[in-house]
Amino acid sequence: MVALVVFILLKRISPPTPSPSGSERPHLGQSSAQTHYSKQQRNADVSCFTDQIELSRLELDPSILPPTFVVFDLETTGLDPVQDEIIEIGAIRVSRNIDDVDIDATFRTLVQPANRIPRMITRINGISQPMVDRAGIPLAQAIGQFVDFIQEFPLVSFNAEFDMAFLRNAAKQQNLVIRNPTSCVLKMARLAWPGRESYKLHDLAKDSNLSLAESHHALFDCKLALVIYAAAAAILGTATDESVSGACLISRRMRAFRQNSLIPADPVERNLLGIELEAKGQIDSAIKCYQANIGDGFGGSHPYDRLAVIFRRHKDAASEIAVLTRAVEVFSGLLSSPRSDVAPKLEKFRQRLHRLSATTANTR
Repeated sequence: MVALVVFILLKRISPPTPSPSGSERPHLGQSSAQTHYSKQQRNADVSCFTDQIELSRLELDPSILPPTFVVFDLETTGLDPVQDEIIEIGAIRVSRNIDDVDIDATFRTLVQPANRIPRMITRINGISQPMVDRAGIPLAQAIGQFVDFIQEFPLVSFNAEFDMAFLRNAAKQQNLVIRNPTSCVLKMARLAWPGRESYKLHDLAKDSNLSLAESHHALFDCKLALVIYAAAAAILGTATDESVSGACLISRRMRAFRQNSLIPADPVERNLLGIELEAKGQIDSAIKCYQANIGDGFGGSHPYDRLAVIFRRHKDAASEIAVLTRAVEVFSGLLSSPRSDVAPKLEKFRQRLHRLSATTANTR
């Protein structure tokens, strides 16, 4: 099976041009009555998410993903799918090829609600009443066009329970039924990265250094959800949350490790295996994964951070100092690279090493 090597850069869907006043987000369509529906090839790359989210690439078997699927997001006037209303729909249609993944079409429209948009909602998502009055389309038209866009392809949503409740209720009002299979990225993220403090979409994105310039913008949030979905699918070995439970879930890398006890040769796979081993309480084996990457001079901070935390918990100051010293050595060697994250990470490791060394000296 051909592996898809993917990188952290998710090519951005062009943002809307600011309105003259700079205070409102205009409709992306060619006119106020048209939905933006562009067919354009864009390579979609995938980030790998961990607690620190420092990994820059991930080997992904493309057969994990559906051949074609739609990632969608809604903006609404509240949390109740019966009482509240949809005011924006965004979606990206993704095609999986042998060796890449393409965003081959996008959909976005503002929707005119029956009731006025509360000011609190405008403060959250930036969608105001004048915007939907000027550029929105009726719900019946929006849902009809969206159903045409998704056809029978599998749907992917960050919070599928929430979005599908609104979508099905809106479709029911138009005598339409949506039966597309749906995957919930939130459920997959909780299984793929257990132990995080937050699983909010924008917290995951912020931790990954993805831009949040247009957060709470339906089309933009689709991009973030796509990144998380593809990375979670790679870790879980499945592109659906159906029949997956934390109790029985074992990734392919974990199965291989249990069979032969071999540490993966790929540094990213080592980090991912280390994360899984930590989650299952197999700390000694996780240490071996991270130490292999440190020995090879891995250029991401994850293995150094995790080992430092593990040794700190075990009150092994000497080992923690050794890890931080190695981190300073590796990141000092990366200062000439074009990466903008090297200098701040190097400074962070230097400060931690200085504090720990001082504390250790004072306790002697």
